Amino acid sequence: MKSTRRLEKSLIYPAVRPKMKDEDLMDEALEEHHVLHGVIGELKKMTPGDERYDANVTVLGELCQYHMKEEEEEMLPKVEKWDIDWDRLYEQVMKRKSQLMERAGLSFNNGSHINSKARKKK
Repeated sequence: MKSTRRLEKSLIYPAVRPKMKDEDLMDEALEEHHVLHGVIGELKKMTPGDERYDANVTVLGELCQYHMKEEEEEMLPKVEKWDIDWDRLYEQVMKRKSQLMERAGLSFNNGSHINSKARKKK
């Protein structure tokens, strides 16, 4: 989740923002990241037996679902029509994701199995 936040903030949103006429939508997405980060920070301080742990996990899940739904239903339909070099952006994201995963000591599948239609849809 942390790597997804970083990828969106450092690569995807900067590629999209210059063409986005709805500044509020971009600002809301970034603010949602800020709130998600806060809930994650709280969870890191807790253990599963803590009184508010389950509530925080539930809130985190709901925030993630809301954020993804908003991006998929509001942002993506707008941006996928724009003249953005999606292949280049995809390569940048995959490279950065690999770096973040390696830094965290995790293995990374480069996404080569992803349906190419998803990347080429313009």
